[in-house]
Amino acid sequence: MPFCERRYTISIRGEADGEIIYVGVEGHGVSSVWASVRWQEEREPRERRQTVPVFLSPMNLRWNETFRRFEAEFSTDFNEDLAAVKTAGFKTDGAPGWVWYSYKAAPLQNLRENRPASGLTITPEAREQFAPLAQMEANNAKLKADLAAHNKTLKKKLKIEEQEGKATPIPAKGYIDASDLPPLTAACVKYTPPPPPTALCIICKTPVYFYEKQDPPTCLWCELTVLDNATEVC
Repeated sequence: MPFCERRYTISIRGEADGEIIYVGVEGHGVSSVWASVRWQEEREPRERRQTVPVFLSPMNLRWNETFRRFEAEFSTDFNEDLAAVKTAGFKTDGAPGWVWYSYKAAPLQNLRENRPASGLTITPEAREQFAPLAQMEANNAKLKADLAAHNKTLKKKLKIEEQEGKATPIPAKGYIDASDLPPLTAACVKYTPPPPPTALCIICKTPVYFYEKQDPPTCLWCELTVLDNATEVC
């Protein structure tokens, strides 16, 4: 697995030959950090500053055969790797594992184009699954774009044909009047009135409608001319 080299400056104080070794703990995925330096001090102790290489294992992409998906193994630079997979389009299972994964090849391609600072590697199994999947997704995207363009052209063509079918050709005289248009069909709507109400006026025996006096049934005419002028109560 290739490594990404970073250089840091450390301070060393001593009088005898010695060695400084720093070993990092295992992080997310298979990752480690180590740095080593050897020095020989003079008799008089003094402070020396020396730049030493620090090797970081890069982010690794693996293939999970059980879930049929790609999974990201973070390097020791967790925060930067996390931002990279989020930007690329990876998803996570959440607690407790917090595994970042992708069923598609597009997020891997995005991560490949925008690699994290720690670097990026991929296992042979993941590469074997990535190649045909990336090709299939590229073909699907091209087919989808071609279909959208075809539908747009077809819709425009149908709209033009519909407008041309409804258009009236202009005669030789240069304009269109009523004589050039087909005659309109006369509309005949026959009104059938509803049946009259069964309640009858107690005076004139004509039907009493809902807007007239109902108790006792009295038509408007009889109510105004008879009841309103009555001086005795029957």
